[in-house]
Amino acid sequence: MELAACRFVAIRAPFSPRAGQTIKSSFPGIDLSQPISQPTRFFSTDHPPWLRPKLPPVIILPPDIHLPLLPSGPGTIRAYTDGSVIGGCTGYGLFVCNSEGIVATCRGKLPSHCSIFQAEGFALLQALRFASTMSPQPGQIEIFSDSRAALTASLSTTKICHPFMEIRTLLLGLPFMAQLFWIASHCGHQGNELADILAKQGALGPGAQTDSLPTPIASLRLGLNRATMELWSGKWSSLQKASITKSFFPSIESAAVIAKLDLPSHVNQILSGHSRLRAFLFKTKCIESPVCKCGSDDETVPHFLFHCSLQDQYRDNFKATSLRVCKMWPPRPGDIARFKPLLSSFISFISKTKHFQNHFPSS
Repeated sequence: MELAACRFVAIRAPFSPRAGQTIKSSFPGIDLSQPISQPTRFFSTDHPPWLRPKLPPVIILPPDIHLPLLPSGPGTIRAYTDGSVIGGCTGYGLFVCNSEGIVATCRGKLPSHCSIFQAEGFALLQALRFASTMSPQPGQIEIFSDSRAALTASLSTTKICHPFMEIRTLLLGLPFMAQLFWIASHCGHQGNELADILAKQGALGPGAQTDSLPTPIASLRLGLNRATMELWSGKWSSLQKASITKSFFPSIESAAVIAKLDLPSHVNQILSGHSRLRAFLFKTKCIESPVCKCGSDDETVPHFLFHCSLQDQYRDNFKATSLRVCKMWPPRPGDIARFKPLLSSFISFISKTKHFQNHFPSS
């Protein structure tokens, strides 16, 4: 359902109304009909590829450069931009100056679904909008941003999304030169620090959002994944079966380690409880008694791992690792997958016992 929903928000046309309704009902907390920002190739009838001027590349400034706040030339304006996401609130900031002093400051709140990437891009867009409406117009604008991704997207020849479509259009249509600079954040550059303060004030300040931006498709996919994980987690928590597996993996997040390992079959038997231990074989009516050969108790997974005297000779490293890592013996089953050294000693112990080499133990 998650994959179908991702496909639905990307291209709705092939889906029938009934299919779309089924997908929407699976994720009631997410609006799958909202406008989505998807990367597309830049297209403009006013600026066809054969007539477009070549835009200057982004200039990467070294972090330790001394950058004066004001530009030196009288015909140049300098704009510092930044975006900020704080506690689910998104904002942008813009600080503009010329050779004589401050020209303008701007801050604003964006929809909460906007990413930091969109906020950085929207700040760049506001700088270009401001410069294009100035009277008299400057001879050049220098834009400084600490987001290399946003600057690169503004000049990218591959697929881009809003607000970078409008940024590209403005860059191509400006009657004066625009130069983009990347500047390292939090390195003491006054203009960058001022733009950062304005962006935070815009995110946390009162008032409604100042502009409407579509939801990035990456953010929506992340939301769908979170909803799927919550649904999966709820089903796992309420499941009445699989008690052995749930003891090792009390949450679906704790089982993520399994995807990174190539576990042997005898380890999977222990983790699942579907093993060649006598308790399970008795339960499935393969043998006549569940009692372990040591005679002290039924041969369950906890008994085999922690208590069976027949396996004491193989258990020393497993026990020592548990005492060192968890400060206790036996460890909680849920802690075994949490700690890599304990998991390694757990796997080694099961392998050394060779308990699972024979298909069935004698009854």
